[in-house]
Amino acid sequence: MKSVDKPIKIKGKNVNSMKNLNPVKKMEIMCIYRSKEGREVEFNLLTDGSDTMDYEDLEVPNFVSMMGGFSVTMDGYKTIFRGVNFNHLWKPVSFLLESLFWLEGLSSGLLDIDGEFSSSLILSTMIEEKFVLSKSGENGLNLSFLAPDEAPMKTRAQHYFSGVPLPLKDWKEAVYVALEEYFYCVEQVLHLNPNGNNAGVLNELIDLWKKIVGIVQLELKNKE
Repeated sequence: MKSVDKPIKIKGKNVNSMKNLNPVKKMEIMCIYRSKEGREVEFNLLTDGSDTMDYEDLEVPNFVSMMGGFSVTMDGYKTIFRGVNFNHLWKPVSFLLESLFWLEGLSSGLLDIDGEFSSSLILSTMIEEKFVLSKSGENGLNLSFLAPDEAPMKTRAQHYFSGVPLPLKDWKEAVYVALEEYFYCVEQVLHLNPNGNNAGVLNELIDLWKKIVGIVQLELKNKE
């Protein structure tokens, strides 16, 4: 597939199938695509066709290694975290997916659990900041975003926090919606390049998603 500089929309027979599917929630997590030129787009805008990815990132190897991150918004308007300072989008997606397994007492095998935080999951940025998800009782979680251990004095635009409480159900629902949007794009990329290099990597990730998504859907339905 020839790469071009201009962005294009993800196209497929179901390109509009997710439009208006996910209304505003009390807590929202958004996966974020970042192009090589630094353009950032939330995945919900990619899935409904209102924004675009660069053509070259629709090739499987580039999709696997592309940059990106995620955001966490609470109470419908307070974005407490937005970060793309990761080696590639694969890393935060793996963290979000692992969190669904972890909350069920399972493991996806995508992350090495840090022994320092036995009841927590940790996602590190490229400068060793730590996004920490910790269990709090049976139905609660705490979120923290911690500065590097050897960090200099805090400067503007460095917004760290510790122990922000949230219901476990809200996290599961927000992660479910964010990953649903991400995996919709994964399937579109594989539809365009079914035999591309690293297609097996994406298919393995889809298999993990399919293993946990049914459990999460059932739990959310039962708690409505």
